[in-house]
Amino acid sequence: MVDFALSLAVEKLGNLLTTEALFLHELSDNAASLRQELQRMRCFLKDADSKRKQDERVKNWVREIGLVAHEAEDAIDTFVLEVEACRRRRRELGGFRGLIQRCFLLPGELQARHRAGEEIKKIKAKILEISASRETYGINNLGDLGGEAELSTQKRPLPPHVDESEVVGLDKDKENILRRLLDRSSGRRIVVSIVGIGGIGKTTLAQKAYNNSMVRQHFRFLLWLSVSQDYKLIDLLRKILPELPSSNRLGEEELIKMIHEYLKKERYLIVMDDVWRDDVWERLKAALPDENNGSRVVITTRFHNIARMADPTSSPYEVQVLSDDCSLELLLSKGLPNGDGNSPRPQELVGIGERLAKRCGGLPLALVVLGGLLSTKERTYRAWLRVLETMNWQSDGKTCMRILALSYEDLPYHLKSCFLYIASFPEDSEIPTRTLINLWIAEGFIPMQARGTVEDAAEDCLEELIQRCMLQVSMRRSNGTVKMCMVHDLLLDLAISEAKEDGFLAVYDNSDKRNNFSCRRAAFHTNLWTEGSHNPSLRSVLAFNITQPICNFGDYIIQFKLLRVMDLTYSNEDYRNLHLPVEIKEFMHLRYLRFKNSGLRALPSSVGDLPNLQIFHVEGHNLPAIPEGLWRLNMLRYVTFIELQSESVIAGPPSFADLSNLQTLQGIYLMPSWHNELPIVNNLRKLSIKLQDHEANGQILSRLMEKLGQLVSLKIRGKVIPSDFDTRAFTTNDCLQIMYLWGSWSRNSLATHDFPRHLTKLTLVWSSLEQDPMPALERLQCLRVLRLLDWSYCGTKMVCSAGGFQKLEILWLESLGNLQLWEMESGTMLNLTYLSIKNCSQLIMLPDLQFSIRLQELTLHCVPKIIDRIVENVGDDWYKVKHVPSISI
Repeated sequence: MVDFALSLAVEKLGNLLTTEALFLHELSDNAASLRQELQRMRCFLKDADSKRKQDERVKNWVREIGLVAHEAEDAIDTFVLEVEACRRRRRELGGFRGLIQRCFLLPGELQARHRAGEEIKKIKAKILEISASRETYGINNLGDLGGEAELSTQKRPLPPHVDESEVVGLDKDKENILRRLLDRSSGRRIVVSIVGIGGIGKTTLAQKAYNNSMVRQHFRFLLWLSVSQDYKLIDLLRKILPELPSSNRLGEEELIKMIHEYLKKERYLIVMDDVWRDDVWERLKAALPDENNGSRVVITTRFHNIARMADPTSSPYEVQVLSDDCSLELLLSKGLPNGDGNSPRPQELVGIGERLAKRCGGLPLALVVLGGLLSTKERTYRAWLRVLETMNWQSDGKTCMRILALSYEDLPYHLKSCFLYIASFPEDSEIPTRTLINLWIAEGFIPMQARGTVEDAAEDCLEELIQRCMLQVSMRRSNGTVKMCMVHDLLLDLAISEAKEDGFLAVYDNSDKRNNFSCRRAAFHTNLWTEGSHNPSLRSVLAFNITQPICNFGDYIIQFKLLRVMDLTYSNEDYRNLHLPVEIKEFMHLRYLRFKNSGLRALPSSVGDLPNLQIFHVEGHNLPAIPEGLWRLNMLRYVTFIELQSESVIAGPPSFADLSNLQTLQGIYLMPSWHNELPIVNNLRKLSIKLQDHEANGQILSRLMEKLGQLVSLKIRGKVIPSDFDTRAFTTNDCLQIMYLWGSWSRNSLATHDFPRHLTKLTLVWSSLEQDPMPALERLQCLRVLRLLDWSYCGTKMVCSAGGFQKLEILWLESLGNLQLWEMESGTMLNLTYLSIKNCSQLIMLPDLQFSIRLQELTLHCVPKIIDRIVENVGDDWYKVKHVPSISI
């Protein structure tokens, strides 16, 4: 990522010249000269980048530029850090001495300026030497890359995203797998192994079978297990029964016994995806009983020996490459996505598309990634021909990886950084996009746009990587935005390899004991190393699965004062012992702080001395309070406190706080002081707030809602939703789409105007409504998800009228203890796809669900009267649900 490193160094030099012009004196000329030389090097980098894969000398030349760019960044950041430390000490001094020192430079500041000047001279000399050697390698000036990031955001709009599950050419394979899963001639537990090389579509084929309606009706218990190369048996066992009480406290043998006993009663289907080691099945099979009831296990793997070991009597199913016709169709479905499906494809592109498709060797992953690349190009023969001309390699079994690398090389430099950052996440992770976007922002990867926020620009980067098929969507929100994403393991391998080669990021696990971090960023997939680790240039530390105590964390972390990102996640409850040192105030470049389940019990007041902090996330802790100084940090964009223990009372920002950059604020209490003056939080998009008993809550909430015109998501939690809360403020908010209201509704009924008109998701908890809420809610024209939970309605009857809930797709009814009768008129909920009814023990029967023809999944739990009426073929209400592909009881 040399282009990004150069860009960052140039940007920091520019900022330094702007903010410290009076202080720099003679250093200013050297800094400006270095900035100019670095900008000049960027003009040659594009040509060098295209040649570095073929010429080792050019590769080394590019690497040298990257090292010099990193040296420049380190020199600037260290200088700023040292000067700020001196100034902070000066500010802390009081009296006459402090006054005198505030008027003059301290020796420390002069020394910092001198050291920085000497460093910049050395770096400039290196740059001139590297520049002189470029002609030897035939590297030409192809123009400045400076505008690339900005231009990429202004190019033509990306075509509509195509569902990645719609992969052509697998229908015959799917039918063969279904036949083996549903075969009733043998009741024994059979292992169906799907075998093939990486990228051939094993996982996609397994998903198609797993989601098939006949499969979901046939099996009572279905589970998908992603098995990474470095799997842990205990983690797999916990995923099988995640709702098992105290499962985190049980050992492997106890879990195996409990799972075995539970599954004995079920006809189950378990998919074990991407198995790399032959001991996976040997260790897990004891938990999977064979009760001769037709249970099945599906294993996807690249290795025949694993398939044969799992079930010697069941021949593996080997996936074949796609035919030429299917390859072309898959490529064009990505490269020329067709919104209405009727527009003819240009014949000149179909012709060259055939040649491009053949280069992919029938591998679906190669085809969709190449198609994603083509979708970003102009729809002209010449543009596609240029892509074909770059694919001038021989067939050597590495076709897929070469195409993935080609797609990576085609990315603009800021998207390369975004993609490589995926390497920090463990294999098979479902990545929360909000976390990913926050990390991108904190690292400085996202180019600013003329309009919108940096979060908007980051969402665009995410969507482009998805459109290019470099990332996969695993879950979307009710408003259509991406909530969770994943990356194919071959693309992850590419990201890890490129990130390590460029010194961008290194991944460490139990098998790698080299503690001398040479990369700018370090990701730990098991435990954070604290011994023998030294790299003062480290910018990011991410630890995803800490299972051992971190000894002397304060002494360890203090050596990395140039950090921008610190993200620590614990997975072992016994070792939650994190103590954040007071010296954290010295980390003035820190932009991202995230702690999850780390046992953090207090925050030092020095957290309020981090001037550049943007993201602050604390999850699963017992924090009695937070420093008030946190709210003085006006660069904050995201502040979240999630799943804190009940004794934690997190006070919201004081009324004088200026948090105009803040986009997300979660887990804080509404402050009585806001009655007089509200904090400046006008740009909030997501707010989660708790109510204490205070008579002014309603008035404060009303005023707050009037100010938050950009709010998209709102969560309010309290014993009571105040009666004087004026919900009319919602009607003027066209942005608000998601609401979660926890607390008794002071009025007995709801009205449609109580909610914003563009609401897509609504959750009501403990509302204690006495009148049927459905007449009001069914008129919300955009509502897609509705959850009525925990006595949100206390009545005995609900009626859904004809024509109501026009867009509703998901409905949850849970713990409505008085509900006895639910009626649905014909023409209501026509788009319902998922219905869950739990703990509604008085409900006598299901409504007329036969009119909800799109219903795909029905979940019933603790509704005994209903279950008796839907027994297959004989129950009185079987006709209402027999069209539903998946019914879980």
